[in-house]
Amino acid sequence: MISDDLACAAEQRLGMEVRSAEADCSEISMKIRDDMLNGHDVCHGGSIYALAHAAFRHACLAAGETTGTESCTIEFLKSGRIGDQLTANAKLRARSDSIRIFDVTVMNQDDVVVALFQGNRIRT
Repeated sequence: MISDDLACAAEQRLGMEVRSAEADCSEISMKIRDDMLNGHDVCHGGSIYALAHAAFRHACLAAGETTGTESCTIEFLKSGRIGDQLTANAKLRARSDSIRIFDVTVMNQDDVVVALFQGNRIRT
């Protein structure tokens, strides 16, 4: 199941590239295309959320545990523009016997923070 889940069709359609995925951390990138823009000609927040969630997911799955998302939050700090290269870095922040909390930072090619994401996974 984990190897099948790592080849996520949604991530492929959005043009995401997994740069690294190790237990409890990952890095994924995505270039903003014109089909990701909203009516204000900036990147739709859902595309940025999908990138952050993908980094979160890969960091969890690389640890080899079966988990499910319990909750996620995201704070958008800067708009993404067409052509921007976004990179999401996920890192484990805390863990207990059943819950793992990850922080994900999404940055553009100029190392400007675009969004901060936090996800909680529960072991199933």
